[in-house]
Amino acid sequence: LFGEQVYSADPRIRPSIVHVALGFWGVFLLFLHLARQRRSDWEIATDSADAPIASSNTRWHTDTTALFAALIGATCYAFSGYATSFPLQNPVILEVMTWLPWMLLGIDLAILSGNVVWSALASAPVALSALAGHPATMAYGLEAAALLWLWRTVATWRARAAHVALPRAVAGALPIPLGL
Repeated sequence: LFGEQVYSADPRIRPSIVHVALGFWGVFLLFLHLARQRRSDWEIATDSADAPIASSNTRWHTDTTALFAALIGATCYAFSGYATSFPLQNPVILEVMTWLPWMLLGIDLAILSGNVVWSALASAPVALSALAGHPATMAYGLEAAALLWLWRTVATWRARAAHVALPRAVAGALPIPLGL
């Protein structure tokens, strides 16, 4: 796929390998984060008289499954047709889509922690995505970030009191205006 004979005529496309790798690791970390968050929600739900169900063997199995799912998801994202065919026509699209998983991971961590430091860190991929220069792909990324923010905010609002959920919602919304 990334052989010398394919890209030898156009050296502008060589940085695409770096963007594919960044996208791969971003999706991998995002999927691991979401799987571990789901597992911790499951452990909280089973924290009762049925606590022996969550044994170390079950925990190892869920970690291995989460790792495998993250690897498959990251591979599908990094080597999808969107990531491998468009760079030949317009490398800017790949440069923008590289930062999407990092943006979603940062916003999710900002909402779950309610920490402004995560908001500031999550604004970096938003800014890098905006600076790459493809407005349509950037709009798709912002739409995905808005849907993630809405989903996490509603879930946090239902699970916790308003005085806890409101700062987390603000922390999750800050990366967009800070990055732009």
